Amino acid sequence: MNIIKLSIFNLTVLSIVACSRSGVIDQASITLCNPDSKGITLVAEDVSLQQPNVSNPLYLQLYKDTVLVVQKKINDDNQFHFEAYSTMSSAFLGRFVSNGRGPGEMLSPHIEPSPSNIGNLRLIENVTGYLYLVDVEKSISSNKTVFEDVISLPDGTLESVDLGGSMSFIAQVEEKELLYRVVTRDSKIIRTFHPFRRLDSWDSVTQLSSILLANERKGVVAEVMLFLPQVNFYDTSTGAIHSIAVDRNYRDWSSIIKEIPGPETTQYYQCATSSADYIFAIYDNVTLGHMINGDYHSSIHIFDWGGNFICQIDVEERLSDISYDSRLHCLFAIKKPSGKIVRYNVSHLINALNN
Repeated sequence: MNIIKLSIFNLTVLSIVACSRSGVIDQASITLCNPDSKGITLVAEDVSLQQPNVSNPLYLQLYKDTVLVVQKKINDDNQFHFEAYSTMSSAFLGRFVSNGRGPGEMLSPHIEPSPSNIGNLRLIENVTGYLYLVDVEKSISSNKTVFEDVISLPDGTLESVDLGGSMSFIAQVEEKELLYRVVTRDSKIIRTFHPFRRLDSWDSVTQLSSILLANERKGVVAEVMLFLPQVNFYDTSTGAIHSIAVDRNYRDWSSIIKEIPGPETTQYYQCATSSADYIFAIYDNVTLGHMINGDYHSSIHIFDWGGNFICQIDVEERLSDISYDSRLHCLFAIKKPSGKIVRYNVSHLINALNN
């Protein structure tokens, strides 16, 4: 364990490079890091979930620290968006949210990334403009979707993450500008961020795609960008924005956002999850064409909520989604191209970082 701790310490000291060049975020400070794993690796463990076979998984979310929720593709053999499994026994618990437009049904839900101890599953459906808070246990036991609450989102909302205290951080398009807002449940605006004010961001909304993660206790939101090698931190109390870049190509943001994504477009980050102390982001840094056809492996970048790059961890797998289990201190992940669910034990790593 001391070796791990020493390697991480050296990595955080040596990897920071001060940088004054402007990035894509308007009026935000940016720090360039040089990630290097220094031989730190994680070995995947197969997760043997009990029947039925988990096929075509799309996304993962831990729920109440004991339930793994798997979002699946809808097809002729499956008309439910979600399956649930116990993380303690691997037992299949049930399916919920059927595909459709009837009561309790959805056509295109997507999971709002949340900490693993959440008391409900938060689903956004852009078609309806609502955020649905789902009681997973009751939905399974009653064989119908049980909503704890249904919240109307402001017009033009693309994404939302919970800040606690009946407040949310939303990504919203307004007059062709992609902006971020802190809003109350009744859509009162508390704060607005204009990170892309100087851009025609509506035309570049795909190139600016990101994963939003929130830390309720710190009041900070992390934006993990897919097609730019950087993570942006928004302080919802002060309005400050700070960016961490992990590749010098962040300087080419102007040409990157002008190009329509295609086989030669590089995707840097794939997915992300978080704990109370850290952000775990899957880093690929390969072209979309190579991602489909190539042979590569992912890395895991770890940041803290203070906006600091901590370290890079190497894995042997290609990963498409992850979710952190704060009880077991492990990362559940979907392995490509097989779609198998694997697990990485990061307890020793977390202990080394915390001590």
